[in-house]
Amino acid sequence: MIVSGSCSQRTQEQVAAFTGPVVPLEPAALARDVDAAVAAVVDAVRTAYARGARTVLVSSTAATNARADVPPGTAARLESAAGAVAAAAVRELGVRRLLVAGGETSGAVVAALGLAALRVGPSAGPGVPWLVPAADDSLALLLKSGNFGAVDLFTTAWEECP
Repeated sequence: MIVSGSCSQRTQEQVAAFTGPVVPLEPAALARDVDAAVAAVVDAVRTAYARGARTVLVSSTAATNARADVPPGTAARLESAAGAVAAAAVRELGVRRLLVAGGETSGAVVAALGLAALRVGPSAGPGVPWLVPAADDSLALLLKSGNFGAVDLFTTAWEECP
């Protein structure tokens, strides 16, 4: 599963290049009811996998002009929700491979998963190695800062996944 919170130019390109199912993580839904919004996203991910998707993208990535009118606290809500969605996907859906786009989003996912130590694994590209939790080698994460990775990273990263 991919969780994208970065709004960098490269991440926008990576989201646009991704051809699988995309589940939006919407600021407006989170503002109304965080728990309901997270549950709806997890249900949509569950449905996509049940329909045969190999990889699902959960995205709050937005173009610069789409971020102008968001209320204060939106970024923190999005990051927290991204972590909650990732943790639910691992716990409830059996997701064992996570690619996370965005530094703050990566931190939120790592915190939500309760990970304390990660080992560096194979590289999916310059500056984007796979990481394996020291306490659980059945899980792998690729945590990337916004402007890292090739445009097709969301498709090709899995080739190097441990």
